[in-house]
This record gives sequence, structure tokens and C-alpha cells, in this order.
Amino acid sequence: MSVGLQWKNIGNIFRMGQLLAATAYLVLCPYTKVEESFNMQAIHDILIHGRNLSQYDHNEFPGVVPRTFIGPMTIAALSYPAKILIYAAGIPTIFLQYVTRFVLGVLVLKSLWKFDDAVRKVADVQTAAYFSLISLFQFHFLFYGTRPLPNVFALCLSTYALSSWLCNDSKSFIRISAFVIIVFRIELSILLGLCLLISFIFQSLSLKFVILTSIPAGIFSLLSTILLDSWFWNRWLWPEGEVLYFNTILNKSAQWGTLPFLWYFYSALPRMLLGALMLIPWGIRCNPRRATILLIPALGFVFLYSFLPHKELRFIIYTVPLFNFVAATAISNFHNRYRKDVFGKICYISAIILLIMSSFCCILFFIPSYYNYPGGDALRKLHELVPCEKGDVHVYIDNFVAQTGASRFGQMCPNWIYNKTENLSQRSADLRMFSHMLVESGSKFDTSEFLKLYQVSGIRFILNQFPPAISRVVKAIVYERNDFGD
Repeated sequence: MSVGLQWKNIGNIFRMGQLLAATAYLVLCPYTKVEESFNMQAIHDILIHGRNLSQYDHNEFPGVVPRTFIGPMTIAALSYPAKILIYAAGIPTIFLQYVTRFVLGVLVLKSLWKFDDAVRKVADVQTAAYFSLISLFQFHFLFYGTRPLPNVFALCLSTYALSSWLCNDSKSFIRISAFVIIVFRIELSILLGLCLLISFIFQSLSLKFVILTSIPAGIFSLLSTILLDSWFWNRWLWPEGEVLYFNTILNKSAQWGTLPFLWYFYSALPRMLLGALMLIPWGIRCNPRRATILLIPALGFVFLYSFLPHKELRFIIYTVPLFNFVAATAISNFHNRYRKDVFGKICYISAIILLIMSSFCCILFFIPSYYNYPGGDALRKLHELVPCEKGDVHVYIDNFVAQTGASRFGQMCPNWIYNKTENLSQRSADLRMFSHMLVESGSKFDTSEFLKLYQVSGIRFILNQFPPAISRVVKAIVYERNDFGD
């Protein structure tokens, strides 16, 4: 067996490891939070209600800004055969949530593997194998990969676009870029625009070619989202255009918190890249030209996006493959020098230790994530405590519980009433309509008319001390009305 084929097989093993890791994260953390709520409910409604738009969740809970249905439609279409089997077998609908998230995860991983193929073509199979290994030992890319965030739908396509860019497939790069920017995340115009600028500089890409390719792609993308989403939202709109206006022109995203300008550099990137971050300087030294081409778009995007006061790690996750390529170049170089000198041996062993330490960091990141969905746990526990056959069940789900995992997929009893009315009065007459309440710990609805059935504990890190500590905090409670069943 040739050396190249051996490395290719090793890389494929690491790919399967990524799939297993992403699946493990999904199974152990099956619920979703508020940022994922629209897409999760939209996938459910497309699968269950079809063209009956009056039953869709977004009619009652539209969110702050409208989002596109193109992503949810894609996942729902690919998950539809599983929906038929699950319904035919009488399996609880929560398992359909597992399926839809798994489908999304596979699409994200296929885009990552496409980028890996580009690394094989641009560099070599050994570097590609180390790229896959680095990606396996990072937490956030694989954990987010199955979560129906707008950024994750964009991540899938942006990674395909970056793969085309690496392989000098300019036509595919421009078409995919236009679609992901106009439909999903308009801020990707910074990252992908910088890539296009580099193509002008290093590849002598013609302006005429760009114009003739981008204009039809842009028109197609814009018409696709306007026509489809206007039908779903029952008004003419361009969802991502409204998001741009809300976040950039009005700067209202700052209402969800602001962070210092350099936060992405000193907090988000180190947590995303882990040990790979320390390999990047040597990767620059090994191949300065390639590293420059890769890092200018990545660092430029992070820097320019830092001007937006509201910051979250997921906003810059698209850059991870670019950084990992540079890090993989470094560790591949260490591998080649391993048998040549002591320095090579020390560097290679150190790089492997960094990756092992990264895997332990993944465990540390996962622990609070596992306990971070009390709403989903509370809804699951309610169905365990009260059988679906029980009549006259009217469940109240408060805003906190709905934002921390209680999706429509978890509403598994068709004869029950699930109520998510916001700003509910504390008057006894209003509360008496409910047989059960799922509310946040310390809620205003803590009343003597209801019996506490179950409480969900969460975990949080206390980072302002050394060593850091972990504490358990009660977050959600399941109540049952005292006279229920009398």
C-alpha cells in the first residue's frame, strides 16, 4: 500500500471520528435553545403541517427578525422518509428531532470533508489527515454542526465556497457565495469578499468574469428567498435584508449584550481553535505564501466583524477551516522532521500533546452544555410522570422553558394542550386553566395551588476564582395542580 493511500485511509478514519463525535454531542444534548428556536420549529411545522401555514409556530412567535425557510425546508425534505417511518412505527416525535439534527450535522460534515479534499489537492494527503485530526479535537465546530442555528446553515455553504476557492473553481465559489450571503448571513460578504479580493491579486481573476457570474447568481438567490419566504411569512420581504437593517443600521443587536472590541481574539478564537492556535505561527513559517492567503480573509473577517458590539462565538465559526489548514501545515512539517533531528521530535510530540489537551478541553466544554437545556429536560420529565393517555392535560410552558429546549418536537401527546402564552397573569383564575406548569425556578407562578413534581438542576462554571469551580443551580420546575385527576 502506498504512503499516500495510507494517509488517505487515516484521514478517513478521522472523518468517521468526527461523525461519531458530532453524533454523540447530538444524542447527549438533543435539545435546542432560543437562538435555534425558529429553525427547529420551522422544520417541525414543514414536516408535520405541510402547507397548512395557519398552524405554524412563527405566526404566534415570529421572533425579533424574520428568518428564511430555505434551510428548514432542505432539512425537512431530507428527513421526510424518516418521518414516515417514525409515524408508522408509533415512535415519539422527539426522535424526529434527533433525525433532523443528524441530517443537518451530516451536511455540515460533508462540507468540512469537501474542504479536506481541497486540502489534499492544494497540499497533500498527510496535511489533510492532520487537518481532519485537528478538527476532530475541537469542540465548537462539531457541537454546533448539528444545531439549527442560522449560522450553521450558513457554515455548511460557506465551507463549500471556501473549498471551491482553494481549488480555484471561481465559478462555483462565486455562485455559492452569492447564495449564502443573500439567503443566510449577509456578513459573510466580508469573509468571502476578502477571498475574492485575494483571487484578484494572486490569480489574476478578471472583473468581467466576476460580474457575469455574480449578477445571475445574485438575482437567482434574491428571487429564491423573496418568493419562498414571502409565501411563508404572508408578506413581501427579504429576511436577510431585514436582519441587516436591524443589526447594522439600527444596531439593535447590542440589546442582547456587548463585549470588548478584542473579545473574538482573546476569548472566542482560543476556545474554538484550542491547541491548533499555537501551531499557526509555525504553519506561517512553513509556507508563508499559502498561510498569508488563508489568514488574510480569516483575520480580516474577525477584525472587521469586531466593530459590531454584540459578539458571539458562532458569528466567526466560518473561519475555523482556514485556521486549521495553517495549523495542519505545521504539524505535517513536524511529522516530516521527526526522524531528521531532535527539534523535529520535540515539536511533533509537543503538537500531539496539544491535540490531546484539546480533547480534554472538549470534555470540559461539554459538561456545562450537557446541563444547559433545563426546558427540554423538564418537558421530557413531564411526559415520563404523566402518561399521554391521561385526559384534561393543559400544560403551560413559560418563556424560559421554551428558550431552553422545549420545542414542538417534544410535545409528544397529541390530545394534550400545550400553551406558551407570554406575559400570563398571576391571577388564580388564569392559572386554574392549567393542569401542569413548566416554569423557571423562582418564577412568579410559584403558587400553593400547584404541587412540585420535579426540578431540573443545571451546571455553571465559576471562573472568577482559582481553581475554577462548578456549581449546580436549579433552573426549571415541573408543577402539577393539586386537584389534578380528582
